[in-house]
Amino acid sequence: MSTSWIVLLLSCCMASWFAAAFPQQAISKTNEPQTALSQESSSAATDNNASSKNTNTKLSLAKNDLLLDTLEILANQSTDILHTSNNLMRNLIAELRAQPNRTTEIDRYIDRFDQALKHIERIDFAAEQPQLEDIFASVDEIGEIFYDIEDMDDGNDSEVLQRAFDRVGAESIDRQFRENMEHTLMALAKVFDGFVNSLSEVDRQAEYQLIDWFERFQKEDDFEEKLGNLIDEFLKFFE
Repeated sequence: MSTSWIVLLLSCCMASWFAAAFPQQAISKTNEPQTALSQESSSAATDNNASSKNTNTKLSLAKNDLLLDTLEILANQSTDILHTSNNLMRNLIAELRAQPNRTTEIDRYIDRFDQALKHIERIDFAAEQPQLEDIFASVDEIGEIFYDIEDMDDGNDSEVLQRAFDRVGAESIDRQFRENMEHTLMALAKVFDGFVNSLSEVDRQAEYQLIDWFERFQKEDDFEEKLGNLIDEFLKFFE
């Protein structure tokens, strides 16, 4: 069965690993000046040491902010996906329940959609501390359901599901997901570009692997590769 937009959801499934590896409470931006590092020293040796520490600290803070900005973009993307998927799954459940002589396989998908909806309903999207782990886990759950549907053998159940998707407006949903992905890619490119342009020549030499990754990200035209393997590779720089 053809549900091209499923790939867009699956592109985000790495996000739960991201949240688990980098809990939000462990990462925070700071706008406070590093006053202790800018204090003058009476000796040249101390000045050089302080300068080196200052450079390393600024780079560390810049990378910390880069990571947090990336997490925020992926969280916004995942939240949009969940809101869209919420309506989609409710409509699908209604369509599938209206089918006469449903098979146990169709009933199984109804139950999976219903369970995924319950998980989304438990998320407080307005919380002061966004529930990132739950948000990303829900995206993973929905992605797994849709992947299983996409991977079904041709047959009556596959046709029933395809007709249900068609009736709930799969083409419109496809456009929404694609727009979501395009916005995410533009936001990521802006953040990555800002980080690279902020680096000194010394910083660029220290982070040459990250610079190389950024150049490959820029040149890549396949959005699945960008939001899949390349983002996964990017996250490994922060392990």
